[in-house]
Amino acid sequence: MTLAQRMIVMNAGRMEQIGTPEEVYARPATTFVAGFIGSPPMNLINGMADGSRFTVDGVQLPLPAAAPRSGELIVGLRPEHSVLKPAGVLGWPFKVETSEMLGAERLIHGLVGAQLFTVRVDATLPAPRNGDTMTLQGPAEQLHWFDAATQQRLG
Repeated sequence: MTLAQRMIVMNAGRMEQIGTPEEVYARPATTFVAGFIGSPPMNLINGMADGSRFTVDGVQLPLPAAAPRSGELIVGLRPEHSVLKPAGVLGWPFKVETSEMLGAERLIHGLVGAQLFTVRVDATLPAPRNGDTMTLQGPAEQLHWFDAATQQRLG
């Protein structure tokens, strides 16, 4: 991505997406591209959408804006666009499993429902303790929606 003006993302000999590095990163065409581009990769959560609710493993997650359609979908949110707040604030319940210090930043690994999720935070912020339950938030404009059956981007 650093050297390219345009790039092609391939998967098992099949083209997944062509575009500038910025386009591919900002609007991945498939869940494969979303999970391949970026470090750490985009978080992808499987669930059922119904208006402004998204149900993941039996847990209803409020959405900042309605999903593009109802039914089985995958929502993506990059670790750097995820925000952790104290428990009780409106958002998604996030159970902290571990913290990874990287120098200027820290990766907080945990669960949304039973699905793994990573949040990137400034390392100067106090680290949550393993086992803490926090609230996860992400801005509506940073949520990426994919069809669960085709793995293709919606919208």
